Amino acid sequence: MSPPSGVAHGVVRYDAATLRAFAADVIGALGSYPEHAEIVARHLVLANLVGHDSHGVFRLPQYADFRDRGHVDPAARPTVERETAATAVVDGHDAWGHAVAEFATELAAAKAGRAGMAAVGVRNAFHVGRAGAYAVMLAERGLIAQLFCSAEGSSFIAPWGGAERRLATNPIAIAVPTGGEPILVDMTTSVVAEGKVKLARTAGRELPPGWILDKDGEPSTDPEALYAGGTLLPLGGSVAHKGYGLSVIVDLLGSVLTGGAPGAMGPVLHNHFLLQALDPAAFIDRGAMQAMQERYFAYLRSSRTRAGVTEILLPGEPERRSTAERQANGIPLDAGVIRSLDELCARLSVPPLADR
Repeated sequence: MSPPSGVAHGVVRYDAATLRAFAADVIGALGSYPEHAEIVARHLVLANLVGHDSHGVFRLPQYADFRDRGHVDPAARPTVERETAATAVVDGHDAWGHAVAEFATELAAAKAGRAGMAAVGVRNAFHVGRAGAYAVMLAERGLIAQLFCSAEGSSFIAPWGGAERRLATNPIAIAVPTGGEPILVDMTTSVVAEGKVKLARTAGRELPPGWILDKDGEPSTDPEALYAGGTLLPLGGSVAHKGYGLSVIVDLLGSVLTGGAPGAMGPVLHNHFLLQALDPAAFIDRGAMQAMQERYFAYLRSSRTRAGVTEILLPGEPERRSTAERQANGIPLDAGVIRSLDELCARLSVPPLADR
């Protein structure tokens, strides 16, 4: 395994293979099947590679705490509870969410391959991580994918006009296949993922203005304010009723439709979600679709840029560039994250990152 490199300002860079092996050892030490440990580790490190560190190995201590509190069963496996030719409902039985989501993704791909489209509802999965990863898995197989991910046992956002938490961050991920890399939109319906606030707290950094309100409803840049009764803001700024509306739809499709309870209506942390897969060949010749896509992308990129902007990027392109940079130079972890991981390793008798 490669040693850490790039020490600067408390940041250490690790290669992806080292972090995958480390994460798999930690998840395995929590009592997981080897294949599930590998899946969780792969998704955590993929999140780091694409630049979404809030869903990366930083999560491992939190996962261990949730295991201790009974929110995840490392020995559980997902099962199909009901199905038709084009639909299914999967119960995750509190298993690792990444493993449950991959199970559902494979099921959706198989059904869409036969029927032209598929919808798979999932309930009772532990935290599934970065929703966009599963949408991309389907898009790489030539399928259009949509994922609406709700959360039970978690709420950080007040409804539009409200002053108390009722909604989780409720991400939506949509991926479309192209002649090259898929187009991916992967976003929370809050202004930012809660994990980014938690990551800033771990690193001792202030938040950008406009992310959170404190318990008195006043704007704050202190991450601690969120965990002292504050709230995340819905997506949209002055038109945040739009983010609120999207979040309600995610709860209705991700939780209510699949048999879950949205937000803090349920006591245990679960992700419930609806995954849809569509074969574009049912609508249009793939060659014709890709030809128009290329014309459209060129049309978007041809826009005159604003001051300080050098180029127009397509959705998903920043993540691909981050992946290329971090594969070449290593994944950066700051001192606060490394310290929390070392403390977890001591608890689990797992060799720390420094020994790898």
